[in-house]
Amino acid sequence: MFYRNKNVLVTGAAGLVGQEVVRRLLEEGARVRATVFRERKLDTKHPNLEIVPCDLRDAPACGRIVQDQEIVLHLAAHSRGVQAHQG
Repeated sequence: MFYRNKNVLVTGAAGLVGQEVVRRLLEEGARVRATVFRERKLDTKHPNLEIVPCDLRDAPACGRIVQDQEIVLHLAAHSRGVQAHQG
């Protein structure tokens, strides 16, 4: 229960891996701040979850979202989705 009562920022929270990480952190009792970008959605609801729309290319925005966070799990990536990888 390492994450219990810790403030954890998860970037890329709406991605495949990010959604699972957010779910597990909440199960372990973490307070999660999750970033999402543009049209991406995170459909999880939990009292310890804060969903923050954020463009991580914006340095001042990054400074704001890391405030008060004890741990940052950086899972965001620039991707065109699975369709771009299908040949």
